[in-house]
Amino acid sequence: MATMVAYTALELTEAQKRALCAGVEKGASEAFEIDISITELMLMPTIPPECHGPSVTGQITYFVYTAPNKTDEQKRRLVKNLYDATVAVTGPLGKNKVVVIIKEHTNNNVGVDGVLKSDNFNNRKGTIFMATIIGVTALPLTKEQQQQLCAGVAKGVCDAFHLDINVSSMMLLPSLPPECHGPSVTDQITYFIYTAPNKPDEQKRELVKNVHDATVAVTGDRGKGKVIVIIKEHADNNVGVDGVLRLDAKKS
Repeated sequence: MATMVAYTALELTEAQKRALCAGVEKGASEAFEIDISITELMLMPTIPPECHGPSVTGQITYFVYTAPNKTDEQKRRLVKNLYDATVAVTGPLGKNKVVVIIKEHTNNNVGVDGVLKSDNFNNRKGTIFMATIIGVTALPLTKEQQQQLCAGVAKGVCDAFHLDINVSSMMLLPSLPPECHGPSVTDQITYFIYTAPNKPDEQKRELVKNVHDATVAVTGDRGKGKVIVIIKEHADNNVGVDGVLRLDAKKS
Protein backbone atom coordinates (compact mmCIF):
# COMPACT_ATOMS: atom_id res chain seq x y z
CA MET A 1 0.00 0.00 0.00
CA ALA A 2 0.92 3.67 -0.18
CA THR A 3 -0.35 6.26 2.28
CA MET A 4 0.14 9.87 1.23
CA VAL A 5 -0.33 13.09 3.18
CA ALA A 6 -0.24 16.42 1.35
CA TYR A 7 0.31 19.87 2.84
CA THR A 8 -0.17 23.08 0.90
CA ALA A 9 -0.90 26.79 1.21
CA LEU A 10 -2.58 26.83 -2.20
CA GLU A 11 -6.20 28.00 -2.24
CA LEU A 12 -7.93 25.16 -4.09
CA THR A 13 -11.59 24.78 -4.98
CA GLU A 14 -13.51 21.65 -3.99
CA ALA A 15 -13.38 20.46 -7.59
CA GLN A 16 -9.60 20.96 -7.70
CA LYS A 17 -9.14 19.07 -4.44
CA ARG A 18 -11.15 16.11 -5.74
CA ALA A 19 -9.23 16.10 -9.02
CA LEU A 20 -5.91 16.32 -7.16
CA CYS A 21 -6.77 13.38 -4.89
CA ALA A 22 -7.86 11.24 -7.82
CA GLY A 23 -4.85 12.12 -9.98
CA VAL A 24 -2.25 11.66 -7.26
CA GLU A 25 -3.69 8.31 -6.13
CA LYS A 26 -3.69 7.09 -9.74
CA GLY A 27 -0.13 8.32 -10.24
CA ALA A 28 1.15 6.53 -7.14
CA SER A 29 -0.61 3.26 -7.97
CA GLU A 30 0.83 3.26 -11.48
CA ALA A 31 4.34 4.14 -10.31
CA PHE A 32 4.45 1.45 -7.62
CA GLU A 33 2.39 -1.04 -9.67
CA ILE A 34 -0.19 -1.52 -6.93
CA ASP A 35 -3.97 -1.52 -6.96
CA ILE A 36 -5.49 1.93 -6.53
CA SER A 37 -7.73 0.59 -3.74
CA ILE A 38 -4.67 0.39 -1.45
CA THR A 39 -3.40 3.83 -2.43
CA GLU A 40 -4.71 6.75 -0.40
CA LEU A 41 -4.14 10.49 -0.32
CA MET A 42 -5.14 12.75 2.55
CA LEU A 43 -5.03 16.43 1.63
CA MET A 44 -4.66 18.50 4.78
CA PRO A 45 -6.62 21.76 5.25
CA THR A 46 -4.99 24.72 3.50
CA ILE A 47 -2.24 26.31 5.59
CA PRO A 48 -3.15 29.99 6.25
CA PRO A 49 -0.55 32.71 5.44
CA GLU A 50 0.30 33.31 9.09
CA CYS A 51 1.24 29.64 9.53
CA HIS A 52 4.00 29.29 6.92
CA GLY A 53 7.14 30.93 5.61
CA PRO A 54 7.53 32.56 2.18
CA SER A 55 9.00 29.48 0.50
CA VAL A 56 5.77 27.56 1.16
CA THR A 57 3.69 30.02 -0.87
CA GLY A 58 2.48 28.28 -4.02
CA GLN A 59 4.02 24.99 -2.91
CA ILE A 60 2.60 21.53 -2.22
CA THR A 61 4.49 18.82 -0.32
CA TYR A 62 3.62 15.13 -0.42
CA PHE A 63 4.79 12.65 2.21
CA VAL A 64 4.51 9.15 0.76
CA TYR A 65 4.59 6.29 3.28
CA THR A 66 5.21 2.88 1.75
CA ALA A 67 7.01 -0.45 2.12
CA PRO A 68 10.77 -0.53 1.44
CA ASN A 69 12.77 -1.82 -1.52
CA LYS A 70 11.08 0.26 -4.19
CA THR A 71 13.43 0.62 -7.15
CA ASP A 72 14.83 4.01 -8.13
CA GLU A 73 12.92 3.71 -11.40
CA GLN A 74 9.63 3.31 -9.50
CA LYS A 75 10.50 6.33 -7.38
CA ARG A 76 11.35 8.37 -10.48
CA ARG A 77 7.94 7.47 -11.93
CA LEU A 78 6.27 8.38 -8.65
CA VAL A 79 7.74 11.89 -8.39
CA LYS A 80 7.05 12.53 -12.10
CA ASN A 81 3.47 11.22 -11.82
CA LEU A 82 2.74 13.30 -8.73
CA TYR A 83 4.20 16.39 -10.36
CA ASP A 84 2.14 15.86 -13.51
CA ALA A 85 -1.05 15.16 -11.53
CA THR A 86 -0.51 18.33 -9.49
CA VAL A 87 0.17 20.80 -12.29
CA ALA A 88 -2.70 19.29 -14.30
CA VAL A 89 -4.94 20.67 -11.54
CA THR A 90 -3.12 23.80 -10.38
CA GLY A 91 -1.33 24.87 -13.55
CA PRO A 92 2.43 25.58 -13.57
CA LEU A 93 3.69 26.43 -10.09
CA GLY A 94 7.33 27.26 -10.78
CA LYS A 95 10.56 25.68 -9.57
CA ASN A 96 10.74 23.74 -6.28
CA LYS A 97 6.97 23.95 -5.76
CA VAL A 98 6.00 20.26 -5.97
CA VAL A 99 7.95 18.34 -3.32
CA VAL A 100 7.72 14.57 -2.77
CA ILE A 101 9.27 12.91 0.29
CA ILE A 102 9.21 9.11 0.31
CA LYS A 103 9.21 7.49 3.75
CA GLU A 104 9.79 3.74 3.62
CA HIS A 105 8.87 1.50 6.54
CA THR A 106 9.25 -2.20 7.21
CA ASN A 107 6.27 -4.43 8.01
CA ASN A 108 7.10 -4.44 11.73
CA ASN A 109 6.46 -0.68 11.74
CA VAL A 110 2.91 -0.83 10.36
CA GLY A 111 -0.31 -2.10 11.92
CA VAL A 112 -3.70 -2.64 10.26
CA ASP A 113 -6.88 -3.69 12.09
CA GLY A 114 -4.98 -4.21 15.33
CA VAL A 115 -2.41 -6.60 13.82
CA LEU A 116 1.25 -5.84 13.12
CA LYS A 117 1.71 -6.13 9.37
CA SER A 118 4.73 -8.42 9.72
CA ASP A 119 2.54 -10.94 11.59
CA ASN A 120 -0.31 -10.60 9.13
CA PHE A 121 2.11 -11.08 6.24
CA ASN A 122 3.84 -14.08 7.74
CA ASN A 123 0.64 -15.82 8.83
CA ARG A 124 -1.74 -15.39 6.03
CA LYS A 125 8.94 -4.04 27.56
CA GLY A 126 11.65 -1.40 27.02
CA THR A 127 11.65 2.26 28.04
CA ILE A 128 11.44 5.31 25.77
CA PHE A 129 11.29 9.02 26.42
CA MET A 130 8.17 9.93 24.52
CA ALA A 131 5.76 9.17 21.69
CA THR A 132 4.13 11.70 19.39
CA ILE A 133 0.90 10.55 17.75
CA ILE A 134 -0.91 12.24 14.86
CA GLY A 135 -4.35 10.98 13.87
CA VAL A 136 -5.83 11.74 10.44
CA THR A 137 -9.41 10.86 9.53
CA ALA A 138 -12.43 11.82 7.43
CA LEU A 139 -14.84 10.58 10.10
CA PRO A 140 -17.27 13.27 11.34
CA LEU A 141 -16.58 12.85 15.06
CA THR A 142 -18.31 14.77 17.82
CA LYS A 143 -16.22 16.76 20.30
CA GLU A 144 -16.89 14.08 22.92
CA GLN A 145 -15.75 11.32 20.54
CA GLN A 146 -12.60 13.27 19.71
CA GLN A 147 -11.76 13.62 23.40
CA GLN A 148 -12.41 9.92 24.05
CA LEU A 149 -10.31 8.92 21.05
CA CYS A 150 -7.36 11.07 22.10
CA ALA A 151 -7.45 9.72 25.66
CA GLY A 152 -7.88 6.08 24.62
CA VAL A 153 -5.22 6.08 21.91
CA ALA A 154 -2.67 7.88 24.09
CA LYS A 155 -3.26 5.35 26.88
CA GLY A 156 -2.93 2.45 24.45
CA VAL A 157 0.40 3.73 23.17
CA CYS A 158 1.72 4.35 26.68
CA ASP A 159 0.65 0.91 27.90
CA ALA A 160 2.36 -0.76 24.95
CA PHE A 161 5.61 1.18 25.23
CA HIS A 162 5.67 1.25 29.07
CA LEU A 163 5.59 5.02 28.95
CA ASP A 164 4.23 7.64 31.34
CA ILE A 165 1.08 9.25 29.92
CA ASN A 166 2.55 12.72 30.55
CA VAL A 167 5.23 12.23 27.86
CA SER A 168 2.82 11.03 25.19
CA SER A 169 1.39 13.62 22.79
CA MET A 170 -1.76 12.81 20.81
CA MET A 171 -2.93 15.23 18.11
CA LEU A 172 -6.11 14.50 16.17
CA LEU A 173 -6.23 16.70 13.09
CA PRO A 174 -9.51 18.29 11.93
CA SER A 175 -11.67 15.87 9.92
CA LEU A 176 -10.91 15.82 6.21
CA PRO A 177 -13.78 17.08 4.06
CA PRO A 178 -14.89 14.79 1.18
CA GLU A 179 -13.04 16.82 -1.44
CA CYS A 180 -9.72 16.30 0.36
CA HIS A 181 -9.42 12.52 0.16
CA GLY A 182 -9.97 9.52 -2.08
CA PRO A 183 -12.65 6.84 -1.61
CA SER A 184 -10.41 4.45 0.35
CA VAL A 185 -10.03 7.04 3.13
CA THR A 186 -13.77 7.15 3.84
CA ASP A 187 -14.49 5.73 7.33
CA GLN A 188 -10.75 5.25 7.86
CA ILE A 189 -8.39 6.64 10.49
CA THR A 190 -4.61 6.65 10.13
CA TYR A 191 -2.18 7.17 13.00
CA PHE A 192 1.42 8.24 12.55
CA ILE A 193 3.40 7.40 15.69
CA TYR A 194 6.85 8.94 16.07
CA THR A 195 9.10 7.35 18.67
CA ALA A 196 12.65 6.25 19.49
CA PRO A 197 14.04 3.17 17.70
CA ASN A 198 14.67 -0.42 18.79
CA LYS A 199 11.19 -1.26 20.06
CA PRO A 200 10.69 -5.04 20.11
CA ASP A 201 8.03 -6.43 17.80
CA GLU A 202 5.99 -7.55 20.81
CA GLN A 203 5.57 -3.94 21.96
CA LYS A 204 4.57 -2.95 18.45
CA ARG A 205 2.01 -5.76 18.30
CA GLU A 206 0.54 -4.53 21.57
CA LEU A 207 0.58 -0.96 20.27
CA VAL A 208 -1.37 -1.62 17.06
CA LYS A 209 -3.86 -3.80 18.94
CA ASN A 210 -4.36 -1.15 21.65
CA VAL A 211 -4.81 1.66 19.14
CA HIS A 212 -7.27 -0.40 17.11
CA ASP A 213 -9.30 -1.30 20.20
CA ALA A 214 -9.33 2.30 21.47
CA THR A 215 -10.52 3.50 18.07
CA VAL A 216 -13.38 1.03 17.52
CA ALA A 217 -14.52 1.60 21.11
CA VAL A 218 -15.31 5.16 20.03
CA THR A 219 -16.17 4.89 16.33
CA GLY A 220 -17.56 1.36 16.15
CA ASP A 221 -16.20 -1.29 13.80
CA ARG A 222 -15.97 0.33 10.36
CA GLY A 223 -14.79 -2.78 8.56
CA LYS A 224 -11.51 -4.17 7.32
CA GLY A 225 -8.53 -1.91 6.63
CA LYS A 226 -10.01 1.09 8.45
CA VAL A 227 -7.55 1.55 11.34
CA ILE A 228 -4.01 2.10 10.08
CA VAL A 229 -0.95 2.56 12.31
CA ILE A 230 2.39 3.68 10.88
CA ILE A 231 5.30 3.70 13.33
CA LYS A 232 8.13 6.09 12.45
CA GLU A 233 11.26 5.50 14.52
CA HIS A 234 13.88 8.20 14.88
CA ALA A 235 17.31 8.32 16.49
CA ASP A 236 18.20 10.85 19.22
CA ASN A 237 20.15 12.96 16.72
CA ASN A 238 16.92 13.47 14.74
CA VAL A 239 14.83 14.94 17.59
CA GLY A 240 15.02 18.27 19.39
CA VAL A 241 13.07 19.44 22.45
CA ASP A 242 13.24 22.96 23.95
CA GLY A 243 15.97 23.94 21.49
CA VAL A 244 18.27 21.05 22.45
CA LEU A 245 19.06 17.97 20.37
CA ARG A 246 17.85 14.90 22.25
CA LEU A 247 21.32 13.38 21.83
CA ASP A 248 22.87 16.28 23.77
CA ALA A 249 20.10 16.35 26.38
CA LYS A 250 20.78 12.72 27.29
CA LYS A 251 24.50 13.45 27.71
CA SER A 252 23.79 16.22 30.20
